[in-house]
Amino acid sequence: MNIERISSRQLTWLIISVNLSASMILGPSVIIFYAKQSAWLSSLLAALLAAAGALLNLHLIRCFPGQTVAQFSQKLLGPWFGKPIGFYYSLVSFYMVGVCLRMISQLVKMTLMPETPLWPFILGLTLLVVYSAWLGLEAIARANDLILPVSLVGLVFMLLLAAPEGRPYWGLPVWQLNLPGIVMGTFTPLACFGEVFLILLIAPALNKPTELRTAAVKGILTAGLILAAITQFVLFMMGSFRASAYFVPVMRIAEELNILDIFERFEPLVLAGWLTINSVKMSLLTYAGARSLTETLNRQNYRPVALAALLVLPLLAFLPRNLAENLSIYVETVAFKILIPIAFLILPGIMLIIAKVKKHA
Repeated sequence: MNIERISSRQLTWLIISVNLSASMILGPSVIIFYAKQSAWLSSLLAALLAAAGALLNLHLIRCFPGQTVAQFSQKLLGPWFGKPIGFYYSLVSFYMVGVCLRMISQLVKMTLMPETPLWPFILGLTLLVVYSAWLGLEAIARANDLILPVSLVGLVFMLLLAAPEGRPYWGLPVWQLNLPGIVMGTFTPLACFGEVFLILLIAPALNKPTELRTAAVKGILTAGLILAAITQFVLFMMGSFRASAYFVPVMRIAEELNILDIFERFEPLVLAGWLTINSVKMSLLTYAGARSLTETLNRQNYRPVALAALLVLPLLAFLPRNLAENLSIYVETVAFKILIPIAFLILPGIMLIIAKVKKHA
């Protein structure tokens, strides 16, 4: 199977997009609810812990250079125990795409077209995601080179326009140390950053393998800094009570922004940025899941699996009955508490121990 190539900068930018795609939506309100004025510390702590977890994954990758987890798990554990691990990473990848499809489609529907049925959004995004995965990793990385900076610039532009309406004292005292709240506020962004388990599936694509560790850690820490800045800005704009009361406080800031009674309704600008960044993440997850399943089955072409995702992803997206069920059960419980910890920490940790015992490390 041919391995596509991306640069270390492209990998860093892809990791930033993956980490920010969900954390910018789910993170600020939950972090502020628990950590209050210490919310920025929760964001940075989550990034540091995610970077430490990524180093565990990177150490495992270094034991098997040029191989993905679907390949070296069979070499390490044999086909009977190795193949289920490859299937598991494919399952987690497709599952995360499904719940993300539902969440983003629901947000677009609620914000822009509340009278429109949900299925056109889900099916349209599915076509976009599968087509991007079909084009391959290099195409996704090149698209992200444009999407990520434009989306962040659009978000910063909106926040700067809204800044004069803020009250900086709402975010004070900045150095208040609420340790239990800081720890509780760390969980959601850490779970979002845990999606960086993708490096186990795409690491061989880096054109300079020696730069893998630097690129991955840089991407995680940069995403943490961006999330901390956005969260603190939300505090300055809304205060801890209002910020924690809204599901997406940044969207509320955009809705309330009014310049001279002429320029208003800025929420499509914010939503467009989130939609495009999430499209990158979903495309990358679909590509990684299809490739992992293909390698697990010892096949050469991942594109038939990507086409099969046209049926699988909408079915996963339509499982939840509403947004609240999707967030509370399918995202918070199943994904954040079970699937991602196993994929990001537990399985890599177990395989690393076995690799050391078998002298692969």
